[in-house]
Amino acid sequence: MEQLDDNTSYMQNFQPLNEQETDLISRVVDTITKNIDIPCTACHYCTGKCPQHIAIPQYFGLMNVIKQLGESQFPNSRLYYNLLTKKHGKASDCIQCGQCEAMCPQHLPIIDNLVRVANKFEQK
Repeated sequence: MEQLDDNTSYMQNFQPLNEQETDLISRVVDTITKNIDIPCTACHYCTGKCPQHIAIPQYFGLMNVIKQLGESQFPNSRLYYNLLTKKHGKASDCIQCGQCEAMCPQHLPIIDNLVRVANKFEQK
């Protein structure tokens, strides 16, 4: 019971965020997310049941790096993608079974984003 009391004690003097604090948090979130293409947290829940063994978090991470740095700062991005596809399925190998999306805690449109990845890295 002591542990329960300790865990709930922080609520005794609870004060909700004021408008200034809420605004500050919103601005910080905007600053952080403006350079993220796909808000994947790389939890890998999506990959466990993927029948094509697609490296979804790595591919989404690659898209994010390009958005953050620009393609000119990462000229070997296509080579990196191709190296990943040596051990994993390509983005275009997706059969749209939806198992990844069912597992994603972020509720990302994984299938649509894999199409974007394929268009970016598999086109000549």
